[in-house]
Amino acid sequence: MIKLIKNAFEKAKNYLFKKGRKLDQALFKFHFEVGVFKEVVTELRNFQNSDGGFGHGLEADLRSPHSSVIATSHALEILAQHEDSANLEITQKAITYMLDQFDHNKEVWEMIPKEVTDTPHPWWWTYDKLEENFGGFLINPRARVVGNLWSQNHLVPAGFLDEITSSLLKYIETLPDELGMYDLLSCAILLESNHLPEEFSQRLLSRMIKSLPLSMVKTIDQIEAHQITPLFLIDSPDSRLAPAIPEGLLNANLDWLIDTQLSDGSWNLGWTWHEVDADLWVQAEKDWKGSHIVKNLRTLSAFDRI
Repeated sequence: MIKLIKNAFEKAKNYLFKKGRKLDQALFKFHFEVGVFKEVVTELRNFQNSDGGFGHGLEADLRSPHSSVIATSHALEILAQHEDSANLEITQKAITYMLDQFDHNKEVWEMIPKEVTDTPHPWWWTYDKLEENFGGFLINPRARVVGNLWSQNHLVPAGFLDEITSSLLKYIETLPDELGMYDLLSCAILLESNHLPEEFSQRLLSRMIKSLPLSMVKTIDQIEAHQITPLFLIDSPDSRLAPAIPEGLLNANLDWLIDTQLSDGSWNLGWTWHEVDADLWVQAEKDWKGSHIVKNLRTLSAFDRI
């Protein structure tokens, strides 16, 4: 079993503190040093708007200041990394925003508002075809948002979460076994959310296990092609989905993550939109790489690979 050597860890840290966002630097200090979560919250507030939602490039491919469900979901996943975050005003305002954005007729959350695309953005965030491209939002981001709400469930009206989760699972259970990349990711976020009742957890886990042989990579070559990998869906041996993933494939994915670190300490992203706006992409790439450094180091640490 190979591990990330100390020099490689330091290179990742150096990249993060030279080029990354202060938010991700605060997260690094919280998880790997003597940092306090208060610093994370302080930096995260810079991305929150008066409506409680988050924008300002928190989702680094969306540089608009306007709030969006996808950016707010990301913020809530950061906040859920601390067990006492539900008591914070920043969390309460974010949950209020999410509840306000719920479409009661369609029972979904729209990924982004039209205003978000007024600034340069990659093609996949083109608003006009967003609902069609994301399957009517029936899984992504719905499952992800429901997971965010379960993690802060005491801030959500009684009965709403049971009702929307039941509706979501009934829909997922009608679909063919194979699920798309970001639908699976949204389901994985829901599966790992705090306070998700066991009944819902078991139903979702069973459904996802049916998808893995059809959706997830089976070889190293597929991992290199940035398809659905084990580490795309789990970040810890304690993940509920972990026992369903072949050990050899998981270890190969961890080896690949260590082997593909770049000489500057960062990792390749696997996408770009420099052709849209080269200057904005330069900043977005740095933001994403810093975020991925924290994510990758946390994952490697959880699997005892550091």
